Amino acid sequence: MTIGHAEQKGTLIYIYDVDGRQTTSISAPGRWPDDGLKGFTAQSVHVQKGTLIYAYDETGHQVGRPLPVQHGNVEYMKVAKNRQLQKTEQILLNKKHRQDALSA
Repeated sequence: MTIGHAEQKGTLIYIYDVDGRQTTSISAPGRWPDDGLKGFTAQSVHVQKGTLIYAYDETGHQVGRPLPVQHGNVEYMKVAKNRQLQKTEQILLNKKHRQDALSA
């Protein structure tokens, strides 16, 4: 399974697959102004909690050790998030074109 999208609503982060179906949610209490969703890739979602950034897989399980917050870490995750959004949009567009072709 691949992560297609992740979004934060309040103190929860929702993870969706490439078909737009929610796979799980992660708690992200906002004790500090910068806490919350920092980005995602096809394999992981990155969440800042305090001075650490945690990575979670598509099922909401933590993977690896938390990383200390550093400017480079956060910027990398923002770039990865934008790339993944572009890929997801292209997948959905291709799927729509196939559905349109089948219904014609």
